[in-house]
Amino acid sequence: MGVRSSAEKIAKWREMIGAWSTSGKTQVAFCEEHGLDAAQMGYWKQRLAILDRPQSSPAQSASAFVRVMPQLASQSSTGIQISLPNQVALRIPSGAAEQDILTVLRALRGAA
Repeated sequence: MGVRSSAEKIAKWREMIGAWSTSGKTQVAFCEEHGLDAAQMGYWKQRLAILDRPQSSPAQSASAFVRVMPQLASQSSTGIQISLPNQVALRIPSGAAEQDILTVLRALRGAA
């Protein structure tokens, strides 16, 4: 058997994983029946799941940096506003307690 291109390998494993998923058999039983390595099939199942995952833009990524635009003191006297990538805006009024702001930030970090 010659060396397959990456596209050929992906197509082969898509076909095999599709056949397995509709077979009603366990992954191990299907692999034994078709002469496949179950660990290799597990690898390809995970790899294809990653390849098939919708690509998010950096602005949508939870770990993306966000541009911060400082405003003049006269403009920010009503507080600050943080716009998140998912179209959520967080408005913090001037004079807000530091502990309250930290609590909100911890909650946002935990939700990411």
